[in-house]
Amino acid sequence: EPVEVEWQGVSVRLTANSRRPGDADPWTQLVCIDVTRQFVKLNAFQFGLSREREELLPAFALALLWKESWNNPFAAAPQSSALSCFQFLDRTRSTLASRCTSAVRKRIAGNPCDVYANQALFLEHLKELLRAAESRVNDGASATEFYRVAYGLHHDWTAYDDSHGSPTRALAEEVVERMQLIEMTMRGVPLWEVI
Repeated sequence: EPVEVEWQGVSVRLTANSRRPGDADPWTQLVCIDVTRQFVKLNAFQFGLSREREELLPAFALALLWKESWNNPFAAAPQSSALSCFQFLDRTRSTLASRCTSAVRKRIAGNPCDVYANQALFLEHLKELLRAAESRVNDGASATEFYRVAYGLHHDWTAYDDSHGSPTRALAEEVVERMQLIEMTMRGVPLWEVI
């Protein structure tokens, strides 16, 4: 079912061909990417991160968006209740929504795939996630290592193991590589210099 949203002063119709990650039309993916980038950038000050970590935060958010749904706000996991841009499970979505405004709770209740409401949920998730990552890395850890741990916690909070052979570590490496590519692209580095 298409969803109408306001984006940069224009009414945009968001659609997806299916619930599969990445199977959204290009406009929908663009809106999803742009809204995530802007929302995280505007709210990055709330996290008390070092300058290096704060500068990488939008790229981390976009890498996570790519990994979870391939920018499809309608994506749904076939074997669980995971849904939307960031693939929150029902219980997680409910817990995060309880920390948000009544307007966000109402939007999520009406449409769990709402792009803007999911950004508010993601912001709440980031607060918790980055605090936990901060407690698990050494003071001198690089921003890249910090976000590697943050993704590991996002992927599997209870069973997170930072050992080099763990499946979560391999997924975190994939996200970190994507994050670095996104960050360079955001700085204007031509892709042919990156690849």
